[in-house]
Amino acid sequence: MIIVSLFTSSSDQQAAPFLARRRNEKKILQPGTMHRLALLLVCGGASIVHADLVDPLPPRFPAPEFQQSHPRVRVTDTQLNKVKQWIATDPTAKLYYERLIAYGDSLLTTPLINCTRSGVEDSLLSQARATLDRTYSLGLLYRLNGNESYARRAIEEMLHVCTACTDWNPSHFLDTAEMTHAVAIGYDWLYSLLSDEEKDTIESGTLSKGLEAGITAYKDGTWFTTDVYNWNLVCNGGLLAGAIAFSDAPKTQAAAASVFRNATHDIPIGLTSFGPDGGWPEGTTYWGYATKYALLAVELMQALEDPNAQQLAAQYAAAPGFNATGLFQIQSTGPTHHTFNWGDSDGEGLDEFVHDFFHLAALPTVNPAAARQYAYTARTALGPSPSCGLEVCAMSLLAYSPEGGPDDIAQLPKSSAVRFTDSGWDGKTAVAVMRQGWTDSNEPFVAFKAGNGQANHNDDDAGDFVLDWMGQRWAVDLGADSYGLKGYWDKFTAHGQRYSYYRKTTCGSNTLTFNNHNDSSPGWSAQDDDSVTEISLLQDTYGVVDLTAAYSKQGGPNPPAQPAKRVERGFAFTPTFDQLFLVDEIEFDAADNVTWGMHVKDATFSSDGSAATLLQKGVALHACILEPAGAQFSWRSPQLAPPQNSMAGVNKLVVEVGSSRMSRIVIVLSPSAIPTDTPLPNTLSAWPTSGPFPSL
Repeated sequence: MIIVSLFTSSSDQQAAPFLARRRNEKKILQPGTMHRLALLLVCGGASIVHADLVDPLPPRFPAPEFQQSHPRVRVTDTQLNKVKQWIATDPTAKLYYERLIAYGDSLLTTPLINCTRSGVEDSLLSQARATLDRTYSLGLLYRLNGNESYARRAIEEMLHVCTACTDWNPSHFLDTAEMTHAVAIGYDWLYSLLSDEEKDTIESGTLSKGLEAGITAYKDGTWFTTDVYNWNLVCNGGLLAGAIAFSDAPKTQAAAASVFRNATHDIPIGLTSFGPDGGWPEGTTYWGYATKYALLAVELMQALEDPNAQQLAAQYAAAPGFNATGLFQIQSTGPTHHTFNWGDSDGEGLDEFVHDFFHLAALPTVNPAAARQYAYTARTALGPSPSCGLEVCAMSLLAYSPEGGPDDIAQLPKSSAVRFTDSGWDGKTAVAVMRQGWTDSNEPFVAFKAGNGQANHNDDDAGDFVLDWMGQRWAVDLGADSYGLKGYWDKFTAHGQRYSYYRKTTCGSNTLTFNNHNDSSPGWSAQDDDSVTEISLLQDTYGVVDLTAAYSKQGGPNPPAQPAKRVERGFAFTPTFDQLFLVDEIEFDAADNVTWGMHVKDATFSSDGSAATLLQKGVALHACILEPAGAQFSWRSPQLAPPQNSMAGVNKLVVEVGSSRMSRIVIVLSPSAIPTDTPLPNTLSAWPTSGPFPSL
């Protein structure tokens, strides 16, 4: 069965909201065009809210006339009563509650945060997140069981950050937004216990350090207020929580109303990056950060009785692709529970944002099948002994659902792809995954991607891939380096250094480099920084990514005279899933050589030339070069100069081919020995009509 077929025709192309925002402006650029998917994979039968020429910006609603009592920030007493019912009747919810009590008890004696900026980014972000965790965890415990010791400690936390911290670091506004969010939750949920003096102190601190800092950002048109990435949703969402909490205090009322109008207006711009299919162009880690605050925006509006707020809640929830976004993360996670961690993602799976799946399941735009898949994913990832840090237990209880089971996950498609719209993607298919199934951790999984060096948190990594098989991750993405590296965020200026750091370069990805652009020549990247490539074909067990644009410009000390004419990469499982073929076809007359590379961690290597065996934790992966004849494997250990982070345990499986033989490279990977007479696959041009293998 064909899961997805990508095609373009003049009659089928239609405009989509390419909502790139110019910094400091309030105008939307004109929509671009996108390829259309014949069948959307990522949702596994779920209907996706598509991006079809919808104006994303609501009117600037005035702040509601808040007559609604506390609590009203994200939760109401009605919702809290439902949580109590789950705890009383559901063993899993009861377990989460018991874990939350133990965690809350530990917080009672935890030192207050240090207001001194720290870390490689000289920020208060870790302190803001710790405060957020404490106000959610301690605040919810008080609302559920009335134990005032939890409330008093949360109040102590708020008073501390409102007085001991000189500011909440608006120069790195994520810190300000998350701290505003943290104090808003505590102030609202514990309002009835606050003395007049405590209210005044918290209101004054939040006004000067949070709300007024936000108003300055809006007045100045600071870039993040209308950004299409995670900063928009985090900064606007955190400020919006503060606006709602402090909307009826005389001291903060005017500032809260101003923040409310601006935040509710600008949040939809950030939501556009979930379109059209639910993916997130900054990668899986920043998917979690963005989704956390997108859900906050929806639930803040849902909890309000004001009709304009309810209208905004419905609009936010209906943002193109948002109802399917949880499936992007589920599909991007392999049987090893590691994600496809391209860009600056960490690959550690669902742990940090696992509770968000309960909240995704509760979205009104999510269909019942996806809701069951989300809820089951959350419970499975939490396990029998969940860690309660980062609000995990508190947030899991607030939207708990017992729905779903393994049969629901088994209904998901085994292949999937997502398109992105911003930063020049213009609807191109960017990321794809293929797997044998959903129930056996030993079954194979491969994920691969196109490239776009323009997009936030991305690398020069077109053609990159990861591979799970027999319970091991074999091909690894190196993920992020230290955010404190000089020029790490600077891509395109004369002094930009992001693409000089190994993990961000083409040679630091599992793809192709030309003219000795490899680990022995650091200092620049081998792919064109501002090119955009795309996945041109994806079916059940095979796919193709067109990499030609990535090699349209070649820098470095040995640039070829002319750009590549064609560079394509194919991935194909045999129908029995016992072998994976990687096929690279190259028309690049000006290149002197090509290097094929795959990074592997904590494995050993042996080879007799064109065949190699990798061993990891007693499990073998065999590799064989079918084309070109005479090519051999080698094994390298890239050494990174400080201050880049070490790559201890990482090696690189390499094949180098000269210009006379580099028109086609075919490598087979398998947990079983690969016969020397393994037939060659079809040329990539035949795959759309005949498939990868001539005998099938």
